[in-house]
Amino acid sequence: MTDSTQRFSDRVENYARFRPHYPEALIRFLAELLPASAAIADIGSGTGILSAQLLGAGYTVLAVEPNGPMRQEAERQLGGNPEFRSVIGTAEATTLPDGAAQAITCAQAFHWFDRAQCRFEFQRILREPGIVLLIWNERMAEGPMEEYDRILQESIPEYCVIGRRHLTDG
Repeated sequence: MTDSTQRFSDRVENYARFRPHYPEALIRFLAELLPASAAIADIGSGTGILSAQLLGAGYTVLAVEPNGPMRQEAERQLGGNPEFRSVIGTAEATTLPDGAAQAITCAQAFHWFDRAQCRFEFQRILREPGIVLLIWNERMAEGPMEEYDRILQESIPEYCVIGRRHLTDG
């Protein structure tokens, strides 16, 4: 089986340049839940796309990323910010201390995690209020995308996940 933590090693530049950012509505939603001074563990932080947005809102970011090239790109872009801390780790073994974060974010990454193992790790590193946000950029299934979305739903049973909340700027 291929090591999923190394999947993006050969496309870091394109990932950093072309991967979409997250809607500001997400940051506003988070601001309703946490003070700007909160520490957030960004698990599977990649090149730091969400981490940068969290830093911009005043949060301390504990960026956990197992992939060396992805983590190094985030460090290159965000390393000058004193509220940014980059660590080598996985969702199942973050290397963060107990109670290190008031919230956890996982943007476009949760599907790679071992759910049973990361659950215990998340409980270990969280302190009050203990918020976990699982985040995906999803295309809206409108117009020609409706048929594409229908095919995905029929072909991949795991494609549909319950409990979604769409936060958009529009």
